[in-house]
Amino acid sequence: MLPFSDEEIKEEKKSEIRKNTITRKGTKRKLMLPQTKTLLEAFYAPFNHKLARLLDDDRFLWTD
Repeated sequence: MLPFSDEEIKEEKKSEIRKNTITRKGTKRKLMLPQTKTLLEAFYAPFNHKLARLLDDDRFLWTD
């Protein structure tokens, strides 16, 4: 994965933050960037597969 330029990061933040703000109990919370979600899913996938196999429960596979 190539690093992002400062300008690319600023533009992504502007567009994502505006449309990814949710309200819960009066508190505004921001959803994570799609790149962050992809990175976390890839990192945790092997651990989640082992857990799903161990518990015989596919809910830990994080499938949408």
